Amino acid sequence: MCLTPYCIDNPYYQSRSPTIRQIKDTDSSKIMVPCGHCSVCLRLRQAYFVQRVQCEAFDHDIWSCMLSYNNKYLPTIVVNGYKHKYADIHDIQLLIQRLKKRKDFPPFHYFAVSEFGHERHRPHWHLLFFTPKVPNESQSSLYSREKTYWKIVLSEWYVNLGSKRKPIKDPLLTYKCLSNGKRNYDFRYVDPH
Repeated sequence: MCLTPYCIDNPYYQSRSPTIRQIKDTDSSKIMVPCGHCSVCLRLRQAYFVQRVQCEAFDHDIWSCMLSYNNKYLPTIVVNGYKHKYADIHDIQLLIQRLKKRKDFPPFHYFAVSEFGHERHRPHWHLLFFTPKVPNESQSSLYSREKTYWKIVLSEWYVNLGSKRKPIKDPLLTYKCLSNGKRNYDFRYVDPH
C-alpha cells in the first residue's frame, strides 16, 4: 500500500458501460492512486521487473552485460558551468540495431539500464539479453556461446566515424581487467537456479 497516495477525479465515475461497471469503481467521484515515488511504490515496481525476468527465464537464456565508455567518447553536457557525464541512449539503440542484423547472434529481447558508478560516478550501462533456449544444451555448450557472444557484443560497441557505405569503426570501449578483478566490460550467462 502506497505511503503517500493522492486523490484524483475518477474517469469512470457514473459510467453507463456494463463492462466498465463490472471491473471499475463507477460510484466514487474521487479515487486514491499511488504516488510512484515512495519506498513501497519503488519496491513494487522493482518486484514487477523481477517477475518479468523470472517469466522470461522459463523459455529463454539470460545474459548479463555491462558496458562502459573510453574517456574519449564519454558523453558530457555543460550545465551552469559544470560538466556532467551521462550514458547516451543512442549508443545502446545503435548497438541493438547492429546485433539484430548479425546472423551469428540469435534473436533476442533486452532490458537496459544506465547507472553511475559508486566511486567515480562514471556512467555505464547494464543490459539483460534474453535469447531462446537451445533444447537439451549442455553447460559446456552454453559457456561456449557465452564466449562467442562476449566477443560479438564488444565488437559492436563502437562509434562510426565514417558513413554507412564506408564505416570507420572506433571502439567506444577498450577492454581492461585490473588486478583487483574489476573490468570495464562484462558479458555472462545468468543461471536462473
